[in-house]
Amino acid sequence: MCTQTDGALDISIYPIVKAWGFTTGDYQVPDESTIQSLLPMVDYTKVEFDKTTGNVTIPSGMTIDLGSIAKGYAGQQSAQYLRDNGVKSALLNLGGNVQTIGSKPDGSPWKVGIKDPNGDTPMMVLSITDQAVITSGEYERYFEQDGHTYWHIMDPATGHPADSGLCSVTIVGDDGGTCDALSTSLFVMGLEKAADFWGKSNDFEAVFVTDSGEVYITEGLKDKFALTDDHADTTVKGSESVLIHCLFYIAMRSEEAAGGRLCRSISHKSILPNLLYVIIMPYVSQPSFISLPQKHITCSFLLSLVVS
Repeated sequence: MCTQTDGALDISIYPIVKAWGFTTGDYQVPDESTIQSLLPMVDYTKVEFDKTTGNVTIPSGMTIDLGSIAKGYAGQQSAQYLRDNGVKSALLNLGGNVQTIGSKPDGSPWKVGIKDPNGDTPMMVLSITDQAVITSGEYERYFEQDGHTYWHIMDPATGHPADSGLCSVTIVGDDGGTCDALSTSLFVMGLEKAADFWGKSNDFEAVFVTDSGEVYITEGLKDKFALTDDHADTTVKGSESVLIHCLFYIAMRSEEAAGGRLCRSISHKSILPNLLYVIIMPYVSQPSFISLPQKHITCSFLLSLVVS
C-alpha cells in the first residue's frame, strides 16, 4: 500500500509522529532542524521483507509504525473469525473503524454514521452490508499551541501534519486493513490526488470533507447515504465533481497539456475546474451515474478533449 500510494502512506513515519508527541502524549511542535534530521529515516523503500522466511529488515534508526492499518486489520480479522464460527450478522465498532458482517438480522443494511468534522453530531448515515467503514480526520487526535491546531496525520514528505485541504476522509470497502490505510493516505494526498487515485481503482468508495465544508461522495455511495436532520442543508457533490478534480490533477501533472498551460496562465486555480466542467457537460449526459470501468475511459477521453 505504501508503493500504491506513492509514499502518502509510509509505515516508517514513527520517528516523526513521536517527535510531535503523539505516541507519548507529550505534545510539542518540534523545531525544523529536528524534523529534517528525522526525515531521512522515513523511507518505506528501505524496508526489506523476505517472503521465504517472513523476516523484516530495517536500517538502523528506523522504526515501523503500523498504526495507520492496525485497527482496520484487527477489525477485519475479528470479523473473519466470527464468520468462520457461524456468525451471520454483526457490527464491530473499533472507534472510527466499523466492520460489518452481513446485514442486520431483519435483512436491512447497517446504518453507520459519519461524524461532522466540525461538530459532535453525525453528518450523514451510510447504509452498509458486509463491508468496512473507516474514517480518518484531523479532529480525532490533535493539540493546540500558540493558536494553531496540529493533528496526528503526518505527511511523510514534510514531517508536518498533513495540510491537504481535507479534514475528513471515509473509506468504504471489503478489506478493513486496506480501508484503514486508504483513509490515511488519501487524507495526505488531498482531494485532487485522492480523486485521481479513486479513478484508477475499483475496490473502494469514499466520502471527502474539505476544510471549507464541501462534501464529495463517490459514485458507489450515491444511493447509500442520507444526511441527518441537523445537516439537511449540506450540499453533497457527486461523481461528476470527483471526476473534475481527477481531470484537474491529471492536467496539472502534465506541463505539456493544455490544462497545464491554462493553470500557468491564470492566477486562481479554482477557475480551471469550472472550465473543465463546461467542456465535460456536452460529452457526459449522466455524470453522476458513470460506472467504475467507464470513469477510466471518461477521464482519458475528456483529458484528450482538453489537450486538443
